[in-house]
Amino acid sequence: MIVDNAPGLGFRIERIWAFVSVADDNDEGVAAFNATPVWTLPMVAADEERVASLRPIARQLAKLSGKPIKLVRFETRVEEEVFEP
Repeated sequence: MIVDNAPGLGFRIERIWAFVSVADDNDEGVAAFNATPVWTLPMVAADEERVASLRPIARQLAKLSGKPIKLVRFETRVEEEVFEP
């Protein structure tokens, strides 16, 4: 496992976007796609560039599944827990 600890990047997550799939009964879940045969990636983003890169995948998933995919933004940051080393 790799944890990036690069200094001085000045990046703080203030909002998260999620591409949410909607089932027939209106249940929702975070959409995901297979990046490789091994890796399935949830469609979440912490910056607008990543949102833009996921939009074409969301459109394709909606067409393939016949189900809507919503782009949802969450903006309230609450730190629930901190895991110390």
